[in-house]
Amino acid sequence: MTSKLVVAVLAHDSRPRLAEMVENIRHFATPEEIVVFNGGRDPQLVRGLRVGVCPYSEPLRYGNLVPFHVGVIRWLHERSCDYDFLITMDSDMLFVRTGVTEFAEHTMADSELMGVGYLRSNPWVEARMIRLRRFNAGWRRWWQPLFGTEQASWAMNPGLVFRRGFGEKALRFANLAKLLRLGRRSRVFGVEEFIYPTLADAMGCDPLRYPGESGVSTVHTVEPGDLRRYLDTESVFFLHKVAMQEDDPVRLAVNELRLGRAPELPEAPRHDVQPQDTHPLEPTVGLSQRLKDLYFRFLP
Repeated sequence: MTSKLVVAVLAHDSRPRLAEMVENIRHFATPEEIVVFNGGRDPQLVRGLRVGVCPYSEPLRYGNLVPFHVGVIRWLHERSCDYDFLITMDSDMLFVRTGVTEFAEHTMADSELMGVGYLRSNPWVEARMIRLRRFNAGWRRWWQPLFGTEQASWAMNPGLVFRRGFGEKALRFANLAKLLRLGRRSRVFGVEEFIYPTLADAMGCDPLRYPGESGVSTVHTVEPGDLRRYLDTESVFFLHKVAMQEDDPVRLAVNELRLGRAPELPEAPRHDVQPQDTHPLEPTVGLSQRLKDLYFRFLP
């Protein structure tokens, strides 16, 4: 029996781009349900799109998306929603290939969370990722007592894939409410990228790194030449970041694919970028950086 997929979208504004994204998901991912978490302030943003609207939606602070994932998971389980996989997506993402559910079935046979760039904390990565250093500054004081793991984990927020078992375990996790309160307070940018992978470790979910090349990056906007390479790469099912402008050539090209037409794409030199490599190594850590590190040692 084919597994059942739910896709959750975090939306803030731009109803036209949201409507476009909903059509993109329906075509390429064919989910059982699309859920929108309205993280903006326009109550009419989702009206008429024939999607589920998460009742735990709320305006989110830039750099802190903690309520999104757990809000969607909580709502799915309150309704006894029949799903096997949940994919969470940012509003600047698009699918480019069918078959993501089958891919998850095959790849996540023994895992309940998959994330682009997933890794456990280590000194080499900490030296390259300011955010990890900041999170680790308060690890012993704030986070480790709640997670109970030896170290933090990290994965990109865009395109996280959860099995149903993750949600069942998370909603029973003894320190979940404390974690969510601390996460909401945290000033670590992108703190959700630490909370959910580390929670997966703490719950024995055997999290894994998205295999092969992905179309997801922390800093790079997808260019037309990138799209040609991604379309030729079987492990790429979705892209991040896709520029939000209506006339962006990548957005137009993906829409052509959805409509069954072959877009013309320019050639471009190959430049593989792994997610952890988008955080350049700091040659020195100056006084201002040390003061910020000290802040995160005493405040989350």
